[in-house]
Amino acid sequence: MTHSVIKVSNNLNSILSSGKKRISFLFGAGTSMYLGDDLKEYNIPGVDKLTDTVLANLDVKFKDTVEAIKNEKFSIFNVETLLTNLNMRIEVVGAETLNGLNKELLLELKKDIIIEMIKILKKHLNIYIEKKDNLLPHIRLCNWLKDTQREFPVEIFTTNYDMLIEMALECKKIKFSDGFYGSLHPFFDSSSTTLNSKDDCVKLWKIHGSLGWIESHNGVVKSAEGENLMVLPSILKYRDSRKEPYTFFLDRLASFIKTDDCVLVTSGYSFNDQHINEVIVDSLNSSKNSLVIGLVFDETSDKKYRLDIDCNLRKLALENKRLWLFGKKSAIIDGNYGEYDYSNISKDNLEMTSNIFESDYIEGENKDDNRVVSAELKIVDSTSLFMFLESMRLEQKNEKQ
Repeated sequence: MTHSVIKVSNNLNSILSSGKKRISFLFGAGTSMYLGDDLKEYNIPGVDKLTDTVLANLDVKFKDTVEAIKNEKFSIFNVETLLTNLNMRIEVVGAETLNGLNKELLLELKKDIIIEMIKILKKHLNIYIEKKDNLLPHIRLCNWLKDTQREFPVEIFTTNYDMLIEMALECKKIKFSDGFYGSLHPFFDSSSTTLNSKDDCVKLWKIHGSLGWIESHNGVVKSAEGENLMVLPSILKYRDSRKEPYTFFLDRLASFIKTDDCVLVTSGYSFNDQHINEVIVDSLNSSKNSLVIGLVFDETSDKKYRLDIDCNLRKLALENKRLWLFGKKSAIIDGNYGEYDYSNISKDNLEMTSNIFESDYIEGENKDDNRVVSAELKIVDSTSLFMFLESMRLEQKNEKQ
């Protein structure tokens, strides 16, 4: 089976340009890993590189404990699952020791991991200090948010701890709500926002926590200094993730997907978070006609991110017909895998696909020899997606004029 480039292009253009559909985005680490040549020194490492850097900087006295945890049966080992495991040990260790560490040292290890994460993550705050926030690729997303008329506000879910989205929204003076209210130490209040709100305020939900968050006597609050970091250990389902604000974020994601005729677009999200995946799949099964569109950067040697070979990502889409995954050269749509078919693209209709696909068109000696020899989806990376959204906003402006 194949998927027509023209049909794919028409479908994606139609869905993302509709002002009447409820649209939300789920942004993962991939949206922060490349900020462009002008800001490359502030690129946020992905979770694997973040994990390696953090572990390399820990005190040697923690090496055996970390190795012992790493050797346990993890489907995925990274700094988040490590923190989850440490939290579990801290709860049960009592006056004894686990992996050679008492409770005091386990708490010290957890604190050191958070400190190392903050050192890496806080560097991007200099983008604002140096007045370079207007160079962020996220600005293009914000231009689309600001100039596109929508019946319902856009909701943005993210697993990232950084503040790049907040920077871009504030740079463009776009009103947004993240569930926190107050001035000195803003506090989280889940009761203040309803799903059916038709205000023009963008909603931003940070599922895994954030730089600048801290737990206080007044619940989860923000600190102006940005020297704190609250991390949700994503696999500890019935402990940390059942507390506000995390339970609210996941319930909000589920409620959104269950709403009629809504679309969730993922970008930079690897589908490695089993908890979020379960929310997505269960909610799709409970909805009438909702759709999840996953834009997957699958040009990688890592087999777990490929659509063309057997892996959990491919299996997830094949088993769920309303989870559509789009890679660079192939897609899984309605539970069917296929490469992109560009045989019906001519010079006349080449332009109509050019904002979505990068196509190579060659002209032969005879007119009949003219043809497209390749077509690749451009918007699998977030920077290209943001450029595409901005281009739609410009097209709509031109149409009005």
